[in-house]
Amino acid sequence: MIFLAVVFARRRKLMPLANARYLIMKTRLLQFLVYGGLLLAMALPLASATPSWSNGLTMRITLNHMGTKKEEHITVKSLRLEGLWAGPRDRLLDTSNLGDYLLAIEDPVTNEVLYSRGFNSEFDPSDTWSSVVYSLRFPAPSRSVAVYIKIRNADNVGFHDVWHTLIDPADKSIDKTPLPAGDVTSLLNSGSTEEKIDLSLATAIRWPSGISSSVMRGGQCSISSRRLRTAITSECSMCGRFSFRAHPAVS
Repeated sequence: MIFLAVVFARRRKLMPLANARYLIMKTRLLQFLVYGGLLLAMALPLASATPSWSNGLTMRITLNHMGTKKEEHITVKSLRLEGLWAGPRDRLLDTSNLGDYLLAIEDPVTNEVLYSRGFNSEFDPSDTWSSVVYSLRFPAPSRSVAVYIKIRNADNVGFHDVWHTLIDPADKSIDKTPLPAGDVTSLLNSGSTEEKIDLSLATAIRWPSGISSSVMRGGQCSISSRRLRTAITSECSMCGRFSFRAHPAVS
């Protein structure tokens, strides 16, 4: 017991110096983590931050695309304000160089490109006149913006303008009626729609006479959803990149 008391007393004499060194190292480490974290936060874009020119919602523009091999014409069929923007907020410019066409949202004063996405249209130019209708979505603007549709150049390098228009968010022709909340079944949720590819399956169902839609939703839809979920999870080797949802469409 005496031996242990002596050893303990000697160790206590050394502890103040060791504690001081420990506290210095701990303080420096905390300072490094704090300042490093601040610098990293300043360098990286905020994935959840809404663009300064957007109100955080979604604008759907439906277009009539018509013409031949020699000429193309585009007109606006409708504009609709929809729910929260579900796409990425920190990657607004498309650098993939994919698609036959390019949707570009620009500042009408400075011509700065605010948003862009490549896409393919069902419009197939031929010798005879043809037309298609399709919709494009982009972050809804909080101020006036210029919407451009561009087509890929013949040499496959870059795009040139085909059509453009000015959209004012105060325009009374924009449909702002709320969308009905429909029944959505999540088959596989791999994360936020801002970071994952969100795939939706719309199933058209015709209700037999005398059977309520709620009964059919609880029966037929749930069975189909379970089968689809099993097929997805058993066959998909890259499911971590996707989210799957089912939307019953009543007809």
